[in-house]
Amino acid sequence: MHDRNEPMRTMNRAKAPLAILCGAALVAGLAGCGSGADDAVESKYSAVAVVVADTATNPAPSLTQDEQTLVKNVMLTHGTGNLTVISAAGEPRTVRPDLVEFDPSQGNATGNTVRANSNMLDLADAMAAMHAASDEQSTLEAIAMAADFLDANADGEPTLMIVHSNGLDTAGPLAMQRTLAANSASELADAAHRAVPGLSLDGITVRLTGLGYLADDAPKAQERPSAAVRSLIEDIWTRTLKTFGPADVEVDRTPLSGKHASGATRKVTAVELPSTSVTCTSEDVNYRLPSALLFAPDSAVPSDAAKDLLKEPAALLRDNPGATVTVTGHAYADPAYDAQDYQAISESRAAAIADVLRTGYGIDPSRITSRGVGADRPTEGSDGAAGPEAQRRVDVVVSGASDASCTVG
Repeated sequence: MHDRNEPMRTMNRAKAPLAILCGAALVAGLAGCGSGADDAVESKYSAVAVVVADTATNPAPSLTQDEQTLVKNVMLTHGTGNLTVISAAGEPRTVRPDLVEFDPSQGNATGNTVRANSNMLDLADAMAAMHAASDEQSTLEAIAMAADFLDANADGEPTLMIVHSNGLDTAGPLAMQRTLAANSASELADAAHRAVPGLSLDGITVRLTGLGYLADDAPKAQERPSAAVRSLIEDIWTRTLKTFGPADVEVDRTPLSGKHASGATRKVTAVELPSTSVTCTSEDVNYRLPSALLFAPDSAVPSDAAKDLLKEPAALLRDNPGATVTVTGHAYADPAYDAQDYQAISESRAAAIADVLRTGYGIDPSRITSRGVGADRPTEGSDGAAGPEAQRRVDVVVSGASDASCTVG
């Protein structure tokens, strides 16, 4: 296990002549070297913390161009002491790049800009050298460490937390294998608050980058999330973090990729992701859709991804005017609820999906039947166990279609 305050080995540019540093910064694409005071933009944030989910499934860590600007402006306004980097792999720990310390109130603007650009190069080195040393990640616990740092350096001003994570936590309060099976948003938030008691994101803007994306060299054991799964992961993280009272939660949906440094672990704790399936008989085509991809927890309002997931059965119905469809909602027999609750949610969700077929795809209501069966028809999960994620589903069965394709996507 690494020390929580482990220094990172980086190239030390602190003693290099300013002209050399300036040239290196320009080559690296870090703007503003040598143009004086015009480059210094006062930061609206007093401090910044960068949280990096450093595992083999996450894209190799590097800041986006916008993030580079935000971090550099904090240094130019408040100094290097108001920046920290935290790895969320294994036991969260502080990473310490070898930065040039300087007082923004001293020296000239050109010199401070060159020092800041040198520090951005060292920060990039440190992040690129993170070796994905663990197959586990607990992003929320790393966020708690970052929040402590920002609270200590806020000085009554707003602060920024940049979180680079695909959201596929395998340890801690938001371990995604359990989270994806959750039925209640409030229960999920309660679990998170119990795990990190006292966490407050008050005054902190949280910027989430990379949710649902895998590294180019991620182990094949981890399935790549579909667009619907990415949307689900984004919703889970946004909802949960908002319960800690941040100033804002922003999601950067820029696709991330990239390979890790040589020597990165190939181990991975894989997260089984919800996915649609289709089976065919001589009479029917059954599309099995996990409720996690169709609805938020405790909700019968279709998600943004629901319409896309219904594209194939809707096309089959349009191509076969004589075909009909039966939409059946299923629930999990959660001991916290009773049979009436199971029945009600299964009926409501089936009716909502039927309505998407009607209003979203123009299927005649006379061809659609919807019903809920509560928890009366359980099915086995992929591991043979009748788990909650396998039970919470909607079956869309198209009958009377010819030349149906028994594939998904």
